Amino acid sequence: VYRLWPSIYKLMGTDWESFIVPFLNVIFNDAVVWIESTSKWVHVKQAILVPQQVHLEEFIFDVLSGCAAQIATVPKHVDRAIIHAKCPVTYLTQSIVRRLLRSNLKSYESLSYSNKLKLLDYCLSDNQYVELIGLQLLPLASNNFDS
Repeated sequence: VYRLWPSIYKLMGTDWESFIVPFLNVIFNDAVVWIESTSKWVHVKQAILVPQQVHLEEFIFDVLSGCAAQIATVPKHVDRAIIHAKCPVTYLTQSIVRRLLRSNLKSYESLSYSNKLKLLDYCLSDNQYVELIGLQLLPLASNNFDS
């Protein structure tokens, strides 16, 4: 479905340019973002979009869907359209991931040791160490994790 979306940059400088933002505003009033984990379409403002420059491993999507988060990835041209139309959107950040994990500790407790380390690495990639409080992601010598 995303292939049907126009690329706004291809329309710039054409007769269609004046229709871009009104057209996008109409589109964004409907559920146009696909949430893979729930197999549902949601409104842009209900989704948490993964930024284009971020690559998340599949297990992180699984963990976040266990937190009832509506995480979505959209193609670059759709992301650009959302930005161009100034549509209110939430992008996934490490802080949001930590908040979601804190809201559902069970969502990641069954992860493998290596996946918990990868999750910890992602959560620490913004250097906000104090936000790890309450998350059982600190590795111990016993191969267990603690908060």
